[in-house]
Amino acid sequence: YYFHNRSYDSVHGMDLRNDTTPIVMDDEYSTWMYANQTLRLLQRYRESQQSFFIYLSFQAVHTPLEAPQYVIDEFNQSIADISRRTLAAMLTVLDDSIGKIVEYLQDSNMWDNTLLIVQTDNGGPVESSNSNFPLRGSKTTLWEGGVKGIGFVTGGVLPAQRQGQSMDALMHVSDWLPTLCDIVGVQMSNQTLLDGYSQKENILVGVKDAYQPRSEILHNIDPVGCTLQVCGAIR
Repeated sequence: YYFHNRSYDSVHGMDLRNDTTPIVMDDEYSTWMYANQTLRLLQRYRESQQSFFIYLSFQAVHTPLEAPQYVIDEFNQSIADISRRTLAAMLTVLDDSIGKIVEYLQDSNMWDNTLLIVQTDNGGPVESSNSNFPLRGSKTTLWEGGVKGIGFVTGGVLPAQRQGQSMDALMHVSDWLPTLCDIVGVQMSNQTLLDGYSQKENILVGVKDAYQPRSEILHNIDPVGCTLQVCGAIR
């Protein structure tokens, strides 16, 4: 989070680039760094009045568990376990960073034309002080605690009657591409080549059938390195 390096199979090196250019930004906490770069990009889009798509993939919340010490200290009285305390601090910084991005969009009159999606990629690893309760399992497992991700959609594009409501239909990460193209009016050349379905109606209007347009989800189609008897699942 601070030194932006990577070690794997005895190979060590810096792992931070701006486009393809390696950069060194030691001691800057990565959550703040990614948020600040996003704010700079948004300023350019505001000045040019261009439409934009930003994919902001924060490092947090992920191992290694690291956070600014003063934020960790805020939880000294409420959380006894140091790892859980650090995890709470990491999430606090992430929440604050997303909040600053939302605030900029609102103050710059860009919010009403924006759809903001926040989602995780998988359940938390319980061996690293995460909890998926009441779901069973952990990251890298096929239980709901491993494969079910939480998220929310907000922004001015989301109709008022849908804000704060749940979307209970089956949805897979591969659905986001056709969904976003459908929302912005991009005609896809050959959607039959994709695994995803547009969830536009379920998100913007509401769910009429929890199994439309998706009736099943395939988990772990490519079980690389799996030594278990069952390496995949279909829901």
